[in-house]
Amino acid sequence: MDLLVNLSAVCVCVFTGVVSLIKDLNGNHVVQRCLQRLGSEDAQFIYDAACENTVSIATHRHGCCVLQRCIDFATPAQKEVLVQRIAENGLMLSQVRNTHARTHTHTHISNTGR
Repeated sequence: MDLLVNLSAVCVCVFTGVVSLIKDLNGNHVVQRCLQRLGSEDAQFIYDAACENTVSIATHRHGCCVLQRCIDFATPAQKEVLVQRIAENGLMLSQVRNTHARTHTHTHISNTGR
């Protein structure tokens, strides 16, 4: 029972500032561990934040890494929505200097199924 209480507390803390954590030097690792350890249903709030803040996250050096982990750990449905959001902003993302090329490559690979 303590584990569930602790897990709930962590989720509440992460939920309230997920975009800030994604962009933080240390906080991005917390979000990445949540993606890795939580079930896809419990981590849905992270995918929602990534979809709502795609450009802001993709153009940030730590956010880009979290976005890649979102794609890695997503269910097929979550991946489809997230990749669609990235594609919708593809022109803008391709023109932003700080957007990491790995995001574009990873998204392309995710779309082609390689």
